[in-house]
Amino acid sequence: MSSLLAHDPSPTTHGQGDRNEYYAKWDALAKEAVDEVDAEEQKQKKEADQKLGLNTDAPVSATQAADLDKRKQLKVAKKRWDDVELDREKLRATVSGLTSGTKTITVVHDLDKKERVLTLSQNSNATINLPAELDPLALIKVFIDDCQDCTINLSTSLVTSCVEIAHCTNVTLNVRNPCATVQVDLSDGVTVVYSQNVLQATHKVYHSAVRRLTINRQVAQGGALKTQTTGLMDDFDLGDKHDTTKPADENQFITQLDTSDMLQTDLVLRDAGNHPTTAREITERKRELLAAMKEKGVDPNSEFGQKLLKAEDPMNPMSAAAMAKEKGNALFKQLDYGQAMLHYSEAILSLEAFDATESAGETKEMVADKQERSALLMSCLSNRSACALKLGQHANALKDASKCLVMNPKHVKSLFRKGLSLHALKRYHEACPILGKALELNPKNKQIKTALQFAERQLMMERKR
Repeated sequence: MSSLLAHDPSPTTHGQGDRNEYYAKWDALAKEAVDEVDAEEQKQKKEADQKLGLNTDAPVSATQAADLDKRKQLKVAKKRWDDVELDREKLRATVSGLTSGTKTITVVHDLDKKERVLTLSQNSNATINLPAELDPLALIKVFIDDCQDCTINLSTSLVTSCVEIAHCTNVTLNVRNPCATVQVDLSDGVTVVYSQNVLQATHKVYHSAVRRLTINRQVAQGGALKTQTTGLMDDFDLGDKHDTTKPADENQFITQLDTSDMLQTDLVLRDAGNHPTTAREITERKRELLAAMKEKGVDPNSEFGQKLLKAEDPMNPMSAAAMAKEKGNALFKQLDYGQAMLHYSEAILSLEAFDATESAGETKEMVADKQERSALLMSCLSNRSACALKLGQHANALKDASKCLVMNPKHVKSLFRKGLSLHALKRYHEACPILGKALELNPKNKQIKTALQFAERQLMMERKR
């Protein structure tokens, strides 16, 4: 490396003051031989890119070597996954294009012994029967997608005991064989009907962003069959009633039998383990916990007792975001930057959605909570920016780092990552002052110092052309 590149001005004057002598050396070098300068530029650019993580052709450190090895492993894993997906495709069968009449699914005409995942797609004005005769095939799952004005009669058993309905209009699902889970999303006018003795206490209907949803259950009363119903439900109205912090189309609801054997619909919450639950279930768990504490002589008002009770509380956007961030951090350490980005994004969406729903007239506690959320949001944005840099997504890295700096112009990590992003985008004239500011705030940071030196060199070379 040239002595010019090794030039290390004092931290208090780096990027400032009279630099004529520094630039004069570059002028002399350029005049000696243009070809030599060009060759040196390419060499230095390669070194700079390697040090800044912008060139993965050859590792320059043990960390980068591990990074490259991780990427190779991911490519191998992706190939294996693709092969698995091909095998899965062999299991899939699709029935589509029906526009009228009744269709009974059979192994002979519609399935073979390998096709065990059934999709009913883009059918209209038709009745589709899945008879008990399909039981020996052991269907894994049924998807009902983009169907209109159809009736599906489910009489066969499913290995996963699960049916998913999405993007449908005016579809009726008659459940005539026990099915533990029905999931309905982004649909309008769906009716789920359970035959007598089919719906059990552990069975659940999850639904999100569904309008005009009805769940009926046939029950024997007084020697006759009667229909127990939820009536028409609208998930958007339910979201407003529950006053959730999420946008209406991001809420999820669950309809199931309550302790009095009646259909009950609740907002889906997440417990400390990120498992789905409801407010009623949380209340019941706390009731059981209080009884156990009383039996053991534990004071529920003590610090220990309150800690036990609080552990049963549902996750709020802050705790959910913190958990997502921790998952992202763990994956980042494993060099799995793509998956880490997903978890950081999950946290960011949760925090941004929460702030978007807040009202005016904040108390001191609300202000403190908001400051804590802002700090967590900045951390997640900065970390996602770091992931984007590692993956070569320099524009995305710049966007996230810039968002952080709007909230805190002195956030050193974001200044550094914004500078690296600008450098990678060859916007050296913008990168230099950003990196210079980062170095002013953290003058002992060697990475920032090196990045600034490389950015200044590239800027000088650019001016000589």
